[in-house]
Amino acid sequence: MRPRPWRWPGASAWTRGTSSRRSTAAPLDLPYLHLKSEAILGGDFAPNFTVDGALKDARLIVAAGEAHGLQLDVAAAGAERFSRAAGLGHGGEDMAATYFASFDT
Repeated sequence: MRPRPWRWPGASAWTRGTSSRRSTAAPLDLPYLHLKSEAILGGDFAPNFTVDGALKDARLIVAAGEAHGLQLDVAAAGAERFSRAAGLGHGGEDMAATYFASFDT
């Protein structure tokens, strides 16, 4: 399944290389962002770290926090996103496949 082009309100669709061009001049350039956004736009979800593995780790992090009286909202939100992606059949793909959890269908 090829990903949909990214469309932000009032912006044109993102295409291959758009994220690289826009963020390389930014003060916080993130090579990992370039790597994963290019993989998503190219439809390459060969696993480096699977959605299922990320889901397991996120759940462990949330449970460890709870065991110590901490509410780790961002980790819990990540776990929910990984769970949605896995439920859509992307559990064995690279965690970049959480991209597909961005859509209702």
